[in-house]
Amino acid sequence: FVHFFLLFVGKIVSFVKNRIPMYDFTIIIKSKDNVVPFNYEHDLHAFVYSHISDIGYGSKVKNFIHSNLKESNISKCKVPCGVWSKKGISFYTDPCFTIRTNDISVANSIVKNIKVGVSVFGGFKVVDFYAYEVEDLHYKTKFNTFFSSPILVSPKWNKYKTIPEEILCDVENYLEKNVERKANEIGVTLGEFKIKIEKQFKCCDIMTKKYTEDEFGNAFKETGRNFLLSITGTDIAKNFIYQNGLGRSVGLGFGFLNVK
Repeated sequence: FVHFFLLFVGKIVSFVKNRIPMYDFTIIIKSKDNVVPFNYEHDLHAFVYSHISDIGYGSKVKNFIHSNLKESNISKCKVPCGVWSKKGISFYTDPCFTIRTNDISVANSIVKNIKVGVSVFGGFKVVDFYAYEVEDLHYKTKFNTFFSSPILVSPKWNKYKTIPEEILCDVENYLEKNVERKANEIGVTLGEFKIKIEKQFKCCDIMTKKYTEDEFGNAFKETGRNFLLSITGTDIAKNFIYQNGLGRSVGLGFGFLNVK
């Protein structure tokens, strides 16, 4: 702990006693035009894994999640996750992404490997980064997604732009079962918890497979869901969901939640 905090003195807020701390590392990147390819997620995923050590790579025991790209200064942007154009996704400000973990070895690996000037992909380089401790989730019940990191549910619901009210409970049950399966795989006992979809926002097309530029127009697209969620239950369950994400393909940055 001392080594970790000394490296980030002035950038990490104080740690809360009597609980395992969780950290968010926000990494800001930049290129000449700040335009990324439409199918950038796999390149970002590879970069993230190259900087967190190989502890969880290819394993069900994954102790971190990362978001996909979003604007680094959302307050001044009409669109928080870039604008789609013919060239790619254009960002008003330097794009950024966040890596979340409660594993101190992963945190130290990020500290060791992330440096200003490090190449990311497509001409992008790291220009700044900071870390802070995630607030205590004990009294938190409202969570939402980032548009660039939506929740992927079962493909059988892809046909709906807005999920009908009568099957929302099926989607909620799907998300809960997914969380329980992940926890069982690594031997974590969650206790009781409940996920409820409070509101649906605009959905978005997501590609979970890597495609070349020529293949992009005919690529298979899945529907990413953006929700306001109510998550209640034990602190263990809420923390597990917050550090592992919701839904499918969380390794590619989907299902990353934010406290509302």
